Amino acid sequence: METDPIQIVNLCPHGVLVQIYTVMRTDQIYELLEARRLELGLSQLQVGQLAFGRADSSAIQNLKRGSSPTFDRLQAIASALGLELYLGPKRVDGTGFSEVPPVATINAPSKGIYLPLPWHPMTRKPGATPVAFHGEWLETAKLDPERLALVDPVHIYLDRKDTRDLLLVVDVHSRRSAQPEPWAFIDHGQVAVGLVQFSKEVALLLPSTIGSAARVISGKDQDELVFLGRVVWQCYRQK
Repeated sequence: METDPIQIVNLCPHGVLVQIYTVMRTDQIYELLEARRLELGLSQLQVGQLAFGRADSSAIQNLKRGSSPTFDRLQAIASALGLELYLGPKRVDGTGFSEVPPVATINAPSKGIYLPLPWHPMTRKPGATPVAFHGEWLETAKLDPERLALVDPVHIYLDRKDTRDLLLVVDVHSRRSAQPEPWAFIDHGQVAVGLVQFSKEVALLLPSTIGSAARVISGKDQDELVFLGRVVWQCYRQK
């Protein structure tokens, strides 16, 4: 049986965790990696440092010259850039599982198909599976896919009884409100989510339990806490 281009991994309301497989030439792989590298603002040497533990641009340069890298080296580069590499049977056009809906791209959304959303680039989740949302649901919820990103928080500063992991979708261009709203942020290098209230000078991180003190974010704290976006959707995930 041929490998289907989309493999359903897990299901959440309105969202489907999917793996998307494509067969690409060496020049296409190079263009994909370079586009992702520029998106993240990394140099080729920095990619080499993340992939191999040393500042080395030779792997990407070899791709540019048309040389085919080993699978292990290509996988290391892809993981460093937050991309997933799959090695498997070649897909034949017109074959596969008909019950899986087609997947759109961010530049070509459609009501009748699923649209995969990217992980937030600052969360750096190498090899993480993207999440696809139905185009009609996104339109009904008035969510613009070009503003959305996925976040997988480590710390959850919310009042909740469910202990399962959370998967979040955030609006990376959302306005900061004076009303308490759930926001995802990076706090001392760890991804977190909590209720945040903004003013002109400070941000107030509200406590998750009654009687606890709120945290005022100002001055040097702003250098240690980076806001990723306002939470517009969440889903509990089985551990």
